[in-house]
This record gives sequence, C-alpha cells and structure tokens, in this order.
Amino acid sequence: MNSELAQNKTENLAVASSISNLDRMKSGLQSVFLQTCVVDLQFHNTWIEANLLFDSGSMRSFICKNLAEQLNLPVTQKEHLLIHTFGNREPKEKIFDVVKVIISNKKQPKKSTECELLVSDTITNAVLPTPNLTIEKLLETNHMAQSDLCLSQSNKEINVLIGADLYWQFHTGCIKRINKNLFCVETIFQWTLMGNNNLRKNMDSIVENLCFCEHQSNCNSEIKYCFKTYETNEEFNEYQIVIFCDASGRAYGAIAYIYYKGNSDFHVNFVSSKARVAPLQKLSLQRLELLATLIGARLLKTLRKVFKITNNYILFSYSTVALSWIRGYVKQWKPFASNRVHEIQDLTNPQNWRFVKGEQNPADIVSRGCSAEGLMKNTRFCHGPHWLILSEENWPKNERLSQETTHEERRVKYISINYLSEFQNEEPI
Repeated sequence: MNSELAQNKTENLAVASSISNLDRMKSGLQSVFLQTCVVDLQFHNTWIEANLLFDSGSMRSFICKNLAEQLNLPVTQKEHLLIHTFGNREPKEKIFDVVKVIISNKKQPKKSTECELLVSDTITNAVLPTPNLTIEKLLETNHMAQSDLCLSQSNKEINVLIGADLYWQFHTGCIKRINKNLFCVETIFQWTLMGNNNLRKNMDSIVENLCFCEHQSNCNSEIKYCFKTYETNEEFNEYQIVIFCDASGRAYGAIAYIYYKGNSDFHVNFVSSKARVAPLQKLSLQRLELLATLIGARLLKTLRKVFKITNNYILFSYSTVALSWIRGYVKQWKPFASNRVHEIQDLTNPQNWRFVKGEQNPADIVSRGCSAEGLMKNTRFCHGPHWLILSEENWPKNERLSQETTHEERRVKYISINYLSEFQNEEPI
C-alpha cells in the first residue's frame, strides 16, 4: 500500500521525464547533454535567475511553483490536462495554473520573450550534467559565444522547461556539429550544447593543446628561419646546421637547429622540425629509425638552400642500426633499407652522422609527443641538449659501430656451382 502511495506521489510531481542516468555518471565517463542554460525571469520590476531546460519531447512548457511564488505571478487561467508519464499506459488528469512571465538573455536583456507557462510542483529531480573545461574550450576553439551552460551556482535544479509549444520561439534554427555526436544549437540565449559526450581520452589533450595555442601569442606567430633573436652589434660566424632524428612505435621525425659562434660564446636556436605518424603496417623499430633519418636528410636539404651551407652540418641519431646502414655499402642491404640509405647518402655525407644518447636527443619529443604547454617550457626542444652550446670538441664523438646489428637487413647471396666431371671410356677387353 505504501509503495502505491509513493508511486502516485512521484507521478503527481513528475511533469516531464527524460530517460537518463546522468546523475549516476562519474566525472570523465560518457554522458548525454540536454539543452540547458541560465536565464533571467522578469515580472514587473522583479528579476530572478533560473535554470532552463529545452525539451521538445514535452508538449507544453512549465515553471516551478516556488519560482512562480517568488515572482508573485498572477494566475491568468487554469488548464485541465492529461499527463502521460513513462511506464504508465493510462494518462492522469490534472489541473494546472497558467502564468505569464518574460524570459530574457542574461547578458542581453533586450533578447526576451513573454511566455505562458504551466505551474508545476517540480520539473525534474534528475541532476543534469554540465560541460567540463574540455567542452568549454572546444566551443571557444570553434569561436562560439556560448550561453551560461553551467547551471546556476546557487541553484542546481531545473526551474523552467520549454516544450514544443514554445521551443522554436527561442531557437534560430542554426545547428553546428562539434564532433560526431556533439552539437551546438543556437538560441536567443546564444549557443546551447546537445548530444553525446563520448570524446576519447586523447581528445582531451588535443583540445587542451589547441586552446593553449589559441591563447598564446608566441604559438600563433609563425616560426621563421631566424637565428638572431635579439638586437646586437655582435658579429656571427661559423654557421652550422645540427639535426636530431628519432622514432617510436607511434611516430618518427627530426628536429633542426642552427649553431653559430659569436665573438665570445656559442648560440643555438630551434629552426624547424618534421614528423610523421608511423604507418599502419607494423614496422620494426630499426626501420622506423631509418625513416626518421630519411626525414632528417630531407630536412637538411631544405635548410641548406635557406642558409646556403655546403658541408657545415651534423646529424644525430639514437639508432646504431640505422647509422650502420647509412655508413655501409648500399647494395648489401635488402630493398627497404637499400632504397632509403641510397637517398640518405645522396643528400648527406655518411661521415657527418653521429650517435647521441636517447636522454639527450631532443627529437624524442617529436616522436613521442608532448603537450603544447610542456613544449613551450621545454628548453631542450628550443635549444637542444646542454652540450650543444659548447664547442664542437665537447660533442659526442663519431664512434665506430658494430656491423653485427645490421645482419637482419643484409641481402642474401646465392651462389650457383656447376660440377663437370670427365670420365675416360675404356674399351672392353
């Protein structure tokens, strides 16, 4: 008996329902956004902030009873309705008070509409999710002036529901797709969010990087081929290009610096970098390292034209295997290594390639990734390893590499041997 009374009470309070488990969703999990925003309700000279929910699945629009009482809204008429709720086949009769109120944009009060709303005890007991920082940054990146998507700080309940009867009085009809399942719908309260938030984990970092660059003037500016970073009368000479190469299972690439000597000390500045995503067809790490050195050689070709440098360059790689291939005889390798080594040897002098330790290789950032904010703070990326500002005598030496590491890419040689035997024919006795 008690359970039936409780069920009837819930049905009386439920004006509009939506199937949702949003209040059980934890932070970071998949959730569905409904169109919510913060608006101002006006009656005569009284203004009250309210949380509004757009729901085209509801035939009528409603306002909470406590909010109508705070505004002292007079009842203009009464309306007899049949209320259909989820899980019940039979509708329930109920009489609602009808009131009039002006709903306006908080930031632009002139954008307003006078509405007739039905007074209900509550709109919904569900706790609706609000966009997190990642979603808000995503909207900013798409240059969308959003409304107050987050619910009021003083009140988290939905106070007003706009149904299908008034829905299009507030909407402009403009809809923009943010991603596969997330949309922005334009209203007189500016943009509202709607859809499924199933952003991948790595999408969050992409959005954060894009938004960090959007707000950083030094990220928006184009990186030019420039190695004189401040006004000075100091003479510069001994220009040299230094390139580092590296690869991982996800990407490979190279990063280039210009090394030059002033009157008193050495200077090193970032010039350019190039990276590519590892191919879908899985390759060995040695082959990816070779592809990274090829990127470095091609990058050198471009920079040599810019700086008009002939042989003043040095290239570094962490892979002893790739360095052995580059210093070896081209035709002794299989086609994959042979073709790429041939191009590298055409673009560079094999003796200009050197080994560098992994922890000192700035190209490690290119191949393994880094956040935009972390990149701006990374001095090794901007100026190379600590020893690069020293004289060249203090750089890693051009060590001799073992040829045993290149056995798997050696071309197999087949030798055909023909034996010819001569027998003397003896006549029978």
